[in-house]
Amino acid sequence: MSVSFDQRPMPGSDLRKSSGSMQNRQTFRNTLLLAVLGIVAVGAIKALRAQAPSADPKPPAFEAASVKLNKASNGPKGIRPVGPGGRFTATRLTLRELTRLAYGSPAA
Repeated sequence: MSVSFDQRPMPGSDLRKSSGSMQNRQTFRNTLLLAVLGIVAVGAIKALRAQAPSADPKPPAFEAASVKLNKASNGPKGIRPVGPGGRFTATRLTLRELTRLAYGSPAA
């Protein structure tokens, strides 16, 4: 009894060709993964720098205003300086008039 085997290679059994294809896929995946990680890392560093406190030694300054209703209907109308730093007192002026004076808008 004699047995003969077919010498033709089966599809996908050529290891030299398929391993090269697999290596190319893995290389592509690794390269893509490294590129994405690099982009994410650069974005994270930029975001952290944007949130870092500035090196400005001056502390933040705040301005405050106090507006009180003047119930006296008589007396002079006007503005007078009351101290250092641009502080003033305005008497019998509306808030609209004060805003126009502050921003230099013409009276309507």
